[in-house]
Amino acid sequence: RSLHVNAYFEKFLFDKSEVQRPLSSFSGGELKRLQLALNLKNESDVWIFDEPTNDLDIESIEILEEALANFKGTVIIISHDRSFLENITNKIWYIHDKKIEKFEAGYSQVQDYLDLIAIERSYGEEDNSNTSTQTSSLTEPPKERKKLSNKEKELIKKLPKLILEKEREIQGLEAKLSEIDYSNLDETTSIELNKLTQNKEQAEEELLELYEKQEEFNA
Repeated sequence: RSLHVNAYFEKFLFDKSEVQRPLSSFSGGELKRLQLALNLKNESDVWIFDEPTNDLDIESIEILEEALANFKGTVIIISHDRSFLENITNKIWYIHDKKIEKFEAGYSQVQDYLDLIAIERSYGEEDNSNTSTQTSSLTEPPKERKKLSNKEKELIKKLPKLILEKEREIQGLEAKLSEIDYSNLDETTSIELNKLTQNKEQAEEELLELYEKQEEFNA
């Protein structure tokens, strides 16, 4: 069906006032979202995606999931994102040991299978153990989890607040960018635009580092 460009733009979290905005002012995350909009614009019988969620923020992934869920054709996806696979697939080809196993369900069925295989292997390893192995296990102490320094403990406490502050900073920069009249850019406004864009990209990189640090501590 036909859809006005402004309405389509808004589906990908852009404001209609940004239609005339120059691409040079877009942040890395915005460019990825725009590329996603272009990729999903023309329907076909088959869509093929190779790791589509890489470098996408949560909002962009949700947009992609909705688009794929509403697509009437066939979608073939290569991905390591388990949550993404669970949300949008109904068949899984699990590739391992130069073999392919087919599952007529989403990723949860594959995960159940992998858990079962892991349990069977653990029992098999226990059955094949011998005295020398047992002796070796006694002489080799289990690896201890790395102890966190006081500085790291303090960072763990501060991370949620730091993440929230950085997210709010990005929202503030996005609000300022949306207020710019892109149809009438002069030299002063262009300088301001470039500065806001650079600050937003820097803030997004810092936020990603905070997310990665949080995942690292959780692990």
